[in-house]
Amino acid sequence: MRDDADDRDRRRIRRQVRFAAGIEPDESAAPGGGSLFSESVLVFNEKPKLIELTAEYTVFDRDGTEVGRAVETGHHVLNKAARLLSPALASELRRTVEVRDADGAPALVLEKAAHFLRPEVSVTYPDGTPVGRIALQGKGLRPVFDIHTTEHKIGTVRDSSLRGDEISVLDLAGTEIAHITKTWEGVARVTFTRADHYVLRIMRPLADPLRTLVIATALCVDLALKSDTRTP
Repeated sequence: MRDDADDRDRRRIRRQVRFAAGIEPDESAAPGGGSLFSESVLVFNEKPKLIELTAEYTVFDRDGTEVGRAVETGHHVLNKAARLLSPALASELRRTVEVRDADGAPALVLEKAAHFLRPEVSVTYPDGTPVGRIALQGKGLRPVFDIHTTEHKIGTVRDSSLRGDEISVLDLAGTEIAHITKTWEGVARVTFTRADHYVLRIMRPLADPLRTLVIATALCVDLALKSDTRTP
């Protein structure tokens, strides 16, 4: 039975990649290495929940093999109450997300501080070493995020669809280096749960810290910042 479920999951992931994100099986913008930080295509599927008090994502490669997870941690009772009673207020509160590799070992920590103006997510390694940050620079119809290392800006993230389902990651020259596509999971899932699903495609090989921050961006835009991008 478990094998049948795994096969169904793999078929679902491949449909997301091929038909929703428009990526053919034989296309490869960069060689994959079977890990969270080496694949050129990553699929982020949120665990379906009727009410999203905490968020949890499973991350797959383009063939449906699990390569990681992202789990919200440090839940405070007030945060949960705010999310239940007022999503607008909840978007202002602190959130922490731990990204884990396929073996369950911590790989990154994403932390969004409590804010009442513009949100910002810091990205660190599990030992506390800073990687960089992703910060909202402008709201409105096309929200803009800047990607920073600890020293300077290295990229920009823009909503290229006006609906939040096509997001472009650009380098400083304005060249698209990655693309995030929100995928359709059926009317029942969309209607009765708050689950979101995304495909991240990295267009060319990227050096760190840019590559790590691009992967973090796929989670930041959706999990940590999505409530803010929907407010003009």
